Amino acid sequence: MEKYAEAFSVDMSGYLWYFHTDEEGGGLDIGGSILQPPYERVKRIPVTPAMLADFANKGAWDLDYPPHRVPKWRYDILINNILVGALSLWLGYKLIKALLH
Repeated sequence: MEKYAEAFSVDMSGYLWYFHTDEEGGGLDIGGSILQPPYERVKRIPVTPAMLADFANKGAWDLDYPPHRVPKWRYDILINNILVGALSLWLGYKLIKALLH
């Protein structure tokens, strides 16, 4: 979408990624299995070539999204960060303990 916006000079300020695609990255998402990420809270809207052409001609992403509610904070990501931090601390502790013995 970034390349599309650059190539056709489309203002993407109205684009809500979570209606159209999953989150980038992937991997283990324990937080996402506990609390729904934004893309699982809304009904998907496919991006069609006709939409892309229309918005390129308008110079802006001009889609009326349905009413929806997405939390202000991404608690699913917070949970993942806490778990990764805790795992990193534990592994660091084990490594230091092994090196000192």
